[in-house]
Amino acid sequence: MACNYARMGEGDLALECLDILSRSALMRNLFTVHNDWRRMGTSLDGLVWAPFQVDANMGWTAAVQVMLLFSKPDWLKLLPSLPSRWTSGSVRGLLCRGGVEVDLAWDTAQNRIEATLKVNHTPTVKLQAPEAISAVDVNGTAYLGWHNQTVDDLTLVAGRTVRVDFMLGG
Repeated sequence: MACNYARMGEGDLALECLDILSRSALMRNLFTVHNDWRRMGTSLDGLVWAPFQVDANMGWTAAVQVMLLFSKPDWLKLLPSLPSRWTSGSVRGLLCRGGVEVDLAWDTAQNRIEATLKVNHTPTVKLQAPEAISAVDVNGTAYLGWHNQTVDDLTLVAGRTVRVDFMLGG
């Protein structure tokens, strides 16, 4: 459910699903166990027979990634489902479709997003911010190829890092 809500842009609902999962099925070692909807007696106290549920562990990380970054080849949506409680933060090494590696940092109080993009080939990508943009800098230089909340046709060069800073609230 968290992945579905994240794909729909509902970050707060996605985080609520992860909160429920952590309170009801997460063991001390961070493994998840099957929920107890059949009243099997599983508990978070680590009953040795509680069935381990790997799909929830994998789904957790997938949901968080989609909350922070959604990608299609040549198109990246930054923070598409950011929960309101995650007012600032950073993440490194998110891998996208098309072979782009992204580091992100954000601060909603300052209306700032910083994205660092790395590639091993030379694609042209589109970046979409979560809301309207008022300014964009690419590697410290003002970039004019943007409108509303999208940076169009940003060419990445293989082996070079591109840093994109967004001021939001356009």
